[in-house]
Amino acid sequence: MLGAARGAAGLGFLVGIGAAAAFLIDRAEYRSGSLRGDPIEGEGAKLFKTDPNGDNFAIPIRSKPTRSDNDLVGFAKVGQIVTARAYYGPTYPSYPDDLGRFEGPDGDFYGRWYRLTGVTIYKPTSLEPEGAYNVFVAGNFLKLATEQEIANFYQSSE
Repeated sequence: MLGAARGAAGLGFLVGIGAAAAFLIDRAEYRSGSLRGDPIEGEGAKLFKTDPNGDNFAIPIRSKPTRSDNDLVGFAKVGQIVTARAYYGPTYPSYPDDLGRFEGPDGDFYGRWYRLTGVTIYKPTSLEPEGAYNVFVAGNFLKLATEQEIANFYQSSE
C-alpha cells in the first residue's frame, strides 16, 4: 500500500512538471519580436480540405496558433472544404518536415499554421455541430483541395 502511495505521488510530481513545461513553452511561443501569430507574407488564402494526420479523425481547432490545450475550441471532422491563410506559429512534428518546422525571415524556427475563415466543429461537451470562425489548425491537418473537390463544394453551395 505504501508503494502505491509513492507511485501516485511520483506520478503527480511528473504531471506537475509536465504542466509547468507546457506553460513555459506556451509563454515562449509569443516572446517579443517573434513573428508568431503573424500572416506569412506571400501566402494568400486558399481552399483546403481537412485531412487526417495518421489515425486522427478529429482535427483539433484552436483559438490561436498554439499547441496549448487551453486554446482548443473543438474538433473538426475530416473532409470539410475550408478557406485558410498561412500564419507563423510554434513548430510541431510533421511530414513533410518543413511544414511543421521552417526558418523564418528573422532566423527563428516556426510551424505553418492556418487561420480558417470558418469551419464546423464539435465541442467535447456537446454532440451538436456549431460554426467556428477565424480559428487555427496546424498545417498537417490540411491538404490543398482538388479542382473536383472545389467544383463539388461550389455546386453544393448553390
